[in-house]
Amino acid sequence: SSIFFFLLTVTAFILAFKIIFQQKKLSDMKNDFISNMTHELKTPIATISIASEMLKDNTISADSNNRKKYANIIFTENKRLANHVEQVLQIAKLENGELELNKADRHLHLIIESVAERFLLQLEELGGEIILDLEAKNDIFKVDELHFSNMINNLIDNAIKYNDKQPLIKINTYNIITGIVIEVSDNG
Repeated sequence: SSIFFFLLTVTAFILAFKIIFQQKKLSDMKNDFISNMTHELKTPIATISIASEMLKDNTISADSNNRKKYANIIFTENKRLANHVEQVLQIAKLENGELELNKADRHLHLIIESVAERFLLQLEELGGEIILDLEAKNDIFKVDELHFSNMINNLIDNAIKYNDKQPLIKINTYNIITGIVIEVSDNG
């Protein structure tokens, strides 16, 4: 009976450590998520701030083309913020096992161009540049547009954020037999 209680105690001890490590891992994942989401929310807020400052500057906003350009940036970034909120809700669904991707045929080049356009103002202020070399003949693939655009957005955003020079970002696409290759490179 003492061997049985000893084995029971050792098993309980091992299970307790296992649960503690799982809880630590979950806590670390939660902290990483909060950190990443904070970063994801700050970027569009900063871009909206820059665009609205430009609109307030009478010398820049006097031109209707500039006004339209900055208003479009604010609109796009506001939409991006709404997408981030939707992403948080989807993560909650993922935890409950309810997440479904909304895959549909999409022109990847259009999504890449749209995401890249969001960063033009920020790159202009930093003296940077983004070069799109979208050569894939077939760019229509089934993707979840929200998640695909977030992926491209994160790559461009990190290329800017972690660059101590004038950012130079290049996005290339080309087809291979099994699909498409998307290359994102930068000088940071």
